[in-house]
Amino acid sequence: MTLPDYVLAIDPAGKQENSAFCLSCLTTLNTTIMYEPLLTGIFPTIERGGIPQPDTWPFTKFRRQLKKKYPGTIDLVIERYVGRGHTGWISEHIAFTMGAWAAVWNLGAVRCIMASQWKKPLTQFGEQYDYTSANPKYANWWEDHYSYFYEADRIKRGDKHVQDACGIGYWYWGWELEVDCYPQPSDILTGD
Repeated sequence: MTLPDYVLAIDPAGKQENSAFCLSCLTTLNTTIMYEPLLTGIFPTIERGGIPQPDTWPFTKFRRQLKKKYPGTIDLVIERYVGRGHTGWISEHIAFTMGAWAAVWNLGAVRCIMASQWKKPLTQFGEQYDYTSANPKYANWWEDHYSYFYEADRIKRGDKHVQDACGIGYWYWGWELEVDCYPQPSDILTGD
């Protein structure tokens, strides 16, 4: 199997204006393969007002910007949005957004997954290192682990969708592509 150069993981939100993304790659630290988030952020999922716009230009533009800055193959992995009580246009628009990404993506493979596919293995990985109990205010270890993307005044706070996008990317490398890699930075391994 040929590995991609990068992975773009997307976690759709239940609000109309934001989905989170994490672009990642693998690096080597001594002899250990590390998962490294390179770029994270939030981008619009749905236009305000809830009116469907079958315009894929924003997705194409983002894809072109990534290709220019990060040449090579980029696999796309998107969590399938489950409404959990949400009905109507939000669910429909997020489904449209997933389809739009898949339609314009030509930089690598496209994989749509359910939350349980990535959360269960990552939870078990965290339990293996007893990591979740280190900071019980976070339900899942990756929420604490990737909160540094939003660290301000030494107080950790973060958008859980960005943190989930980081977790999705890590799952894709480690479980879907079966690369024996560890989260970056390596505090799980060192206990720091």
